[in-house]
Amino acid sequence: MRLDVALEAKTYLNRDGRTHAALGEVAFALRAGQVAAIVGPSGCGKSTLMRLIAGLERDFQGVITRPPNLRLGVVFQEPRLLPWMSAEDNVRLVAPDVGDDYLTELFERFELTEHRRHLPAELSLGLARRVALARAFAVRPELLLLDEPFASLDAATRGNLVEETSTLLSASGAATLVITHDIDAAIRLADVIYTLSARPGRLVGRLEVSAPREALTADEARWLTERLARAC
Repeated sequence: MRLDVALEAKTYLNRDGRTHAALGEVAFALRAGQVAAIVGPSGCGKSTLMRLIAGLERDFQGVITRPPNLRLGVVFQEPRLLPWMSAEDNVRLVAPDVGDDYLTELFERFELTEHRRHLPAELSLGLARRVALARAFAVRPELLLLDEPFASLDAATRGNLVEETSTLLSASGAATLVITHDIDAAIRLADVIYTLSARPGRLVGRLEVSAPREALTADEARWLTERLARAC
């Protein structure tokens, strides 16, 4: 599995017919087992880039190459759960062949065991985000795209979710792209961190994260945080 992104530009037409530039030149590659994070200021086109990679938008200049028929897991900024289906049924909808043992493991890891039969309206935002993550992992993705998966969560919940996600990523072998404003999450999850400029987003920086990520010293984490904070 290898993802190659060689984006030249992504533009939109405004209501008045004027061209709006969302993204500029962005080029990077992502291989199986590698976790990359994209950080940058609000409105720089990070989510647009993810939609392009997912194939949800096809009108752009450049080339995005990924294997055909690959298993794709996606977590959007909003959980996007079907309101009339239980948490478990929302997961099984996209992964009908998921084994009971693996599904039970996912629900245990994300602390969802007691909520399998609950409807989305009965879940807090934090629980709904956990279901969205479980759904993405349930397909056993070859390429996993995460768009602000920990947004609007309290620090304790966010920290636990990042830790469980990191554990699953290490075991999955998926090529993973994390779109996030959360510098700490980027450092704790990624092998390499790319920074985008303000709109139209262009790739302006690349930082390697020491592997294994769990072995980062406090000084290394502080240095990465300071560098990324200046870039964003």
